[in-house]
Amino acid sequence: MNIAFDATAILGPMSRNRGIGNYSLSQFTKMIEMDKDNNYFLINFFENINLFDTGSYGNIHEFYFDCGKDKFLLNQPEYKEIIGDIIKKFIKEHQIDIYYITSPFDGHIHPYEEDWFKGVKTVATVYDIIPYVLKDTYLSDKNSYKWYMNLVDMLRWIDKLLVISQSVKHDLVNSLNFDGEKIDVIWGAVDDIYKEISIATEDKKRIFTKFKIHSKYIMCTGGDDERKNLHGLIEAYSQMPQELISEYQLVIVCKLSNDSIERYTNLVKERNLENRVILTNFVSQEELIVLYNLATVMAFPSKYEGFGLPVVESWACGTPVLTSNNSSLVEIAGDGAVIVNPYDTKDITRGLVEILTNTDLKDLLNKGKERLKIFQWDIVAENAIKYINRLGESDARKVIEKKKIAYFSPLPPMQSGISDYSVDILNSLSEYFNIDVFIDDAYKVSCVLNSNIDVYNH
Repeated sequence: MNIAFDATAILGPMSRNRGIGNYSLSQFTKMIEMDKDNNYFLINFFENINLFDTGSYGNIHEFYFDCGKDKFLLNQPEYKEIIGDIIKKFIKEHQIDIYYITSPFDGHIHPYEEDWFKGVKTVATVYDIIPYVLKDTYLSDKNSYKWYMNLVDMLRWIDKLLVISQSVKHDLVNSLNFDGEKIDVIWGAVDDIYKEISIATEDKKRIFTKFKIHSKYIMCTGGDDERKNLHGLIEAYSQMPQELISEYQLVIVCKLSNDSIERYTNLVKERNLENRVILTNFVSQEELIVLYNLATVMAFPSKYEGFGLPVVESWACGTPVLTSNNSSLVEIAGDGAVIVNPYDTKDITRGLVEILTNTDLKDLLNKGKERLKIFQWDIVAENAIKYINRLGESDARKVIEKKKIAYFSPLPPMQSGISDYSVDILNSLSEYFNIDVFIDDAYKVSCVLNSNIDVYNH
């Protein structure tokens, strides 16, 4: 089959170099590497670069379409049909069987229209529906709610939805009344760069000095979003016994806005936690991996996640985990983490005390590493390929079930208007019928006909 996928998740402004972008790039890199039966076509409206090593794989073809200054063709409504025409032409020229939408909730590209994909099966990845589940926080504005629900309606005509956790499937079915039969779970995964590493004494000293760490520490890789629950974690940390606060710092590793830094700094001062709570702000990927490796535990009491990468990244770096009892987090963690209620500060404190004083951290980590075996890119890619192939097989069965017609006519090289006309109408009819064409004896056709058209001398 010929499988097209867009570059929206990888290069779109909402997801580039972030969780969704990194997920999509890793997923398709592994799919292209593993799947030698299908051909892949990348349609890219964002940047004229090559994302994949075509020399190594041979089954990937990349196409860039310039959308003008500031990508005006992508974001101005009057040009939406131009994008639709490009996609329709692309599908026809490359005989695309499956079109894969990588980031259906991206706000920097026109929503896809069903009639762009006639005769083609569609697939989309859904990473979460957190804005709808927490709509009082994210969709309180009527215009935002309308925009989001329009994209939900787009998902309803897509043939197959691939989701990254059972929790996302549950939300789609129970909150938005999607048919569970059209949804399959392919999971998330941890990248190979997250691993246990040896850290030289001077490197540890350099990291500790840069971020003002001077003791053992609890790490949190959160985000500048109320849902990540950094406020609740700081409050819970402040309520631990003083001897534990003196023994363990809390190191919050993520990029924060100036307003957030001021807000959390004021909270730290109010709780008398200066020099005990560290806000690193942005760190490089190399520094993040070192910080994971050096942490005693990782605390991630998020209020809701579609997958929760910090959990699996921590396990991969050899760090035990505390996380939440909700959404995908509890399903991913299983018995490999201490579980808390993120909406209950006292319960987060209870979990922190438990993991630091009353838990066999080696045993907890071993359970996490056993869970980690599920969340690997080869499994994600294998699942995605399997479900896409099944979708293609169902389409192939429909082709087999087409009615057959017999068509009597001259064809090229016979020179006549009827010959030329017949080529055009036969290829169009073949979308709806299998066709046997009968021509005169003593010559063979010299024209391009679709694969379900057979020619016989009469």
